[in-house]
Amino acid sequence: MSAAVGRDQPEDLTVSLRYLKRCEIYKVLRPYTLACKVDDEFPTNNLVFQYGPPQKIFDIRGLAPGHLSVERNGISMVKHEFRAGAEDEESINKPGGYLDELRQLVKDQLGNQGIVVEDAKVINWVHRTAREEGMFKNATLSGKTFNGFAPDTYVHNDCNFYGGDKRIRAVLGDDAESILATKRVRIMNCWKPIVNTVEDCNLTICDASTVDHDKCVHGDFIVTPDYVSQTNYADYSEQQVWYYISHQRTDELLFFMQHDTDEQSNARYCPHGAFWKDDPSKCSTPRESIEVRVLLITPK
Repeated sequence: MSAAVGRDQPEDLTVSLRYLKRCEIYKVLRPYTLACKVDDEFPTNNLVFQYGPPQKIFDIRGLAPGHLSVERNGISMVKHEFRAGAEDEESINKPGGYLDELRQLVKDQLGNQGIVVEDAKVINWVHRTAREEGMFKNATLSGKTFNGFAPDTYVHNDCNFYGGDKRIRAVLGDDAESILATKRVRIMNCWKPIVNTVEDCNLTICDASTVDHDKCVHGDFIVTPDYVSQTNYADYSEQQVWYYISHQRTDELLFFMQHDTDEQSNARYCPHGAFWKDDPSKCSTPRESIEVRVLLITPK
């Protein structure tokens, strides 16, 4: 069997993921993260994590086509060979570049799943790297070369319901009230590697329909002194089902839901996080990836 064929065989894993520890301090002070500088001596966060018990992570390669969908599970795997590059800022942002190609791909792929996307607005994008020289450093953009954020190696969702609604209103601006009154609005993450097959620091995503909401803890994400959003930290739960893509390639994207204004939906958000398959020092091809958050406007 060739290496290429072997890498298409499913590889379910048993791993321990990092979860927010349920500390006593969180009863009086919510978990928080500062994305802005307040004071040199003020802690940038009060987050404490611990590993949960071993749990099964299912390889999407082992699932039947159509087993996962954005509407039912909040997750979808999409294969697409991008014409536009995503290795530098210019290629990502230029007209006809990566973001424009992605917006059209989102409309086409979700349309194939029965979701009519009337508009897909890019909220932001983030480059992440597991390269040692770039890890645990804030992103810096400078022309065509930039270092990325380190992978978030803990279970979280970027926003809770309050934070998601706040972000949607910020993006829609003066049109927010009229759009929200007549449309369903979602925030979806589009994630893929950009230079290497992922062999070290994989992304795992929880099936949104299995989330144990009662075990989630909300935290503050302080973007600026005038803009405070909220995040969501899921805890370990036997009812939650987790997925990843083994040996994920640059033509394989993960779509996963981060917020949905439809309160009746069973797939409103997907807790997710990175995990190391092996000792980081043993990896010869560190992961580099791009994630793009897209605002989806669809009929109610």
